[in-house]
Amino acid sequence: MRAMKRTLRAYLVVGAAAFPTTGSLHAQASSGAACYRFDRSYFQWVGRPPAGGSVSIDSSRIVRLDVTAHTSRGKYPPPDARSVFVPAMRVDSFTTQQWLGTSFWRPLELDSVELIWHNGLFGPVFRLSRKADSLVGHVRFTTDVAGAEPPAQPASAVRIRCP
Repeated sequence: MRAMKRTLRAYLVVGAAAFPTTGSLHAQASSGAACYRFDRSYFQWVGRPPAGGSVSIDSSRIVRLDVTAHTSRGKYPPPDARSVFVPAMRVDSFTTQQWLGTSFWRPLELDSVELIWHNGLFGPVFRLSRKADSLVGHVRFTTDVAGAEPPAQPASAVRIRCP
């Protein structure tokens, strides 16, 4: 029971961290999303435009964290995962599903979150704490190549109006 109360408290505090700092928590959660501009363009993808054409590489610094529960397939993502969306991402449905199907965010403790942008093979994994209207922490760049992961690096983001 104590663990369940702690988890519920974490959701409420992280929800407050992810959403506007004015109004009640209930009003904040009803907005459904919070957008952040990161210090670098961590959110990358390779794919074709929705209407077809040549393959391109693109990226963004802006991510939207939704309160919508992520649809899990088996044990991944975990049951407490929430949906992630990159507003600038304009690619074919296969590429979109490849990234959004395995990318998510979730609360870790009372004031921190984990954010994973991953396609099943590689991508950044963030551990971030709330500092006023910002998220501050570190990022690890993961890969399926053994021994190729660099050490964690500082990362930060500031809350912005969703595009």
